[in-house]
Amino acid sequence: MHKAWGLMGLALLGAAACSGGSVEEESAPLTTAPAAAATPAAEAPTTQGGLQLITEANQVCMVNNQFMGRDQIPIEFEGRTYYGCCAGCVTRIQTDPSSRAAVDPVTGRSVDKASAVMGQDSEGNIFYFENQDSFSRYRGQG
Repeated sequence: MHKAWGLMGLALLGAAACSGGSVEEESAPLTTAPAAAATPAAEAPTTQGGLQLITEANQVCMVNNQFMGRDQIPIEFEGRTYYGCCAGCVTRIQTDPSSRAAVDPVTGRSVDKASAVMGQDSEGNIFYFENQDSFSRYRGQG
């Protein structure tokens, strides 16, 4: 990409490349941390009782609610760190409060994604929990 495009060009390209959490390979320089920081796929979430505990929050696009298997763009907002897969996600985190929050499926309370315990089911759905106890209760082990 040519440097003259600036931030507006990045946002437009990012929004086009980010459809439902899928990032096209040619936009990878926009969407990932430097290659040396990438985490190998071997560190995927740990399966526990049908739900995988996600220990690498930085590998989840919190806008698309998808585990990406590699480091995402850190987005600082009001002293908290969120993660997104593209420039469009960066803009959304910064401007749309609903992209930073989720509902704990056990308690029904709003959860800030930056501090949530995360889990992924076998279909790839991401769930956000208030705490480890809520995560365990959802798995039926609490």
